[in-house]
Amino acid sequence: MKKNLSYIFALCILPSAFVSTILANIPTDWYFGRVRDFTSARSLGLAGISTIIPSPAGMLINPALIGLIKQPSFELAADLNWTSEKRTKELYDQFENTIGEISVADNMFTNSKIGPIAITYPMSAFGGARVCFGLGYAPVIDYNYYFTKELRDDFYQLIGDYEIKATGQTQSINFATGVNLNKLLSVGAGFFYSWGNHLLTQDTRPDVDSFNVKTLNFNFGIIPSLGERFKLGFDFQNRWKMHWNYSPLQVYPPIIVYYWTNSIGFGASYNFPGDIPTVALTELRYIYWQNSDYPDYWSNILNIRVGIEHIMFNGVALRYGFGVIPSSIKLIQPNVLVSLGLGFDIQSVRVDIGGNLQRRTLTSENFYYPIAEERVYQTFGDVVLSISKSF
Repeated sequence: MKKNLSYIFALCILPSAFVSTILANIPTDWYFGRVRDFTSARSLGLAGISTIIPSPAGMLINPALIGLIKQPSFELAADLNWTSEKRTKELYDQFENTIGEISVADNMFTNSKIGPIAITYPMSAFGGARVCFGLGYAPVIDYNYYFTKELRDDFYQLIGDYEIKATGQTQSINFATGVNLNKLLSVGAGFFYSWGNHLLTQDTRPDVDSFNVKTLNFNFGIIPSLGERFKLGFDFQNRWKMHWNYSPLQVYPPIIVYYWTNSIGFGASYNFPGDIPTVALTELRYIYWQNSDYPDYWSNILNIRVGIEHIMFNGVALRYGFGVIPSSIKLIQPNVLVSLGLGFDIQSVRVDIGGNLQRRTLTSENFYYPIAEERVYQTFGDVVLSISKSF
C-alpha cells in the first residue's frame, strides 16, 4: 500500500510542485468534502441516524419515510458547522528527549447554510393505501476549509504568511414518492439532480485546482413495522460522480478524474412504554466504491450510530447519541461522534435543535501534500435548527 501511495503522490503532486500548483496540504478525505450525514436537527441530535426517522426531509435518505406522513407537511433547517484545527511540533531537550509539543498554527473557521427544505403531500389511494409525494432541496457535501500560518525565520522574525482556502458545496434537488401499503409496510423511491463546485486557492493564487459535480442519482427504501413499537428501515443510495476541472496552470493534471460510491443503510427503532416514553434507535451504513482506480487507497466504510430519545413530562424531547465514523481514506483513523438535541412545540410549529461534536488526530501521511508538523488536532461539529409544520 505504501508503494501505491508513493506512486500516487509522485504522479499527482510532486510534478505540480515545480509549477507552484501543488495540491495544498488539506486533510486528504476533506479535500473531497465532508458529506452531510443527517437530515434534520432531530437526526443530528440522534448521532445522524436518518433511515428510520419519519420527517419530510427523511426522503433525502430513505423515501419510504414519507409514506408514514399523514398530513401535508413542511420542514426547513439551518446549519452552522465549525472546525478548530491545531498543528503542533514536538519539543526536545539537549539530550533529544521529547519534552512536549508546541503549537505552530491554530485556526478556527465556520460555515453556514440553509437546508434541507422539504415539503410533502399525502393522499389516499386504491385499496386503503396512502401515497405521499415529496419535493426537497439539500446541501449534501461541504468543501469549505481554511488554514493560515505565519512563516518565521530562525530568529522568529515574521517573513510572510501562508494561506489555503477551499470553498464550494454540492447540493441537490430531490423528488420522491412514498407509499404506505398498510400499517405494516411503507416503500418509496426518489430521484436526485445534484450539482456543485469546489475551488481551491493557495497563497492568494486563484484556481489552483477545482472540480465540479453534475449528476443524476436515485434512492429507494423500505420501512416494515413489526407491531406498533418496533420498526426497521432499509435504504439504498446511488451516490456521486465527480469530474475534475484542472487549472490551465497545471502542466500535469491530476490522475483521479472521477469516482463512484454507493450507500446501503439499515436502521431499527423501538418505543419503550413508561412514565417517560423512550425511543431507542440504531443505524448501520455501509459505503462502498463501485469503481475506483486505486482500491488500495480508498476504503469501504461502515458507520455505526446509536441514539436515545426521551419524551419528558412537559412534552420536550431530550435526545443524545454516539457514533463511530470511519474515513474513506485507509490511513486515517475513524472519528468518534457524540451528539445532543432537544425538540419542543411552539403553538402549531415543531422546533428541533441538535448538535454534534467530533475529534480526531492526524499526521503528515493523512494530508494530500506532506506537512512539516508532527500532529494535527481537529475538533469539529454542527449545530442545526429545524422548523416543521403539518397542515
